[in-house]
Amino acid sequence: MEPLEDGTYGLVVMSAKLMQIGHFGLIERAAAENDFAVAFVGLGDRGMIRGDTMRKIWELYFEPLVRSLGAEVRYCEGDEGRNSPPIKMRQFINRAYSDWVAV
Repeated sequence: MEPLEDGTYGLVVMSAKLMQIGHFGLIERAAAENDFAVAFVGLGDRGMIRGDTMRKIWELYFEPLVRSLGAEVRYCEGDEGRNSPPIKMRQFINRAYSDWVAV
């Protein structure tokens, strides 16, 4: 992985099944108030909504909108265990802290 750039980061964790205006608003705010914004999106199955279907929807419709804000999307395969959005965000924070301490 490449090193993180210096600056502030707005991190948004979501399942977003289905994506709503409030979800988008969180990403929009994170992008507006920080140098970088990252949305951690869970792709685990939820009832009738399959993760692979949500990924296609995200890639076609939502990711271009998020990127237009200058934000990044990181997909988390599955909402359980080590691939859940909260765990992936925690790993991101730990990595950022490790990079910062190493300087």
